[in-house]
Amino acid sequence: MTLNQLKAIRDEDVKNKNSTYIVAIKNNKIGFVRDELCTIKEVNDKHFIFFRPYDGKRYTMSEIDLKNFRLIPNN
Repeated sequence: MTLNQLKAIRDEDVKNKNSTYIVAIKNNKIGFVRDELCTIKEVNDKHFIFFRPYDGKRYTMSEIDLKNFRLIPNN
């Protein structure tokens, strides 16, 4: 996934008043718990910002870090 793809998904979710969720994948390189649910707050062309409930913090990460997550689709 790229930041542009994530931004398009996030923009559509905002339009439909939905949240955008990601989870850490198995063997991620950032030390997050596998399948830990995080909420995307903002996406731009350089980074994405998300909230991690596990520690109550907001994180800013680059496109390279997206490989440590997978998107949870809204149904």
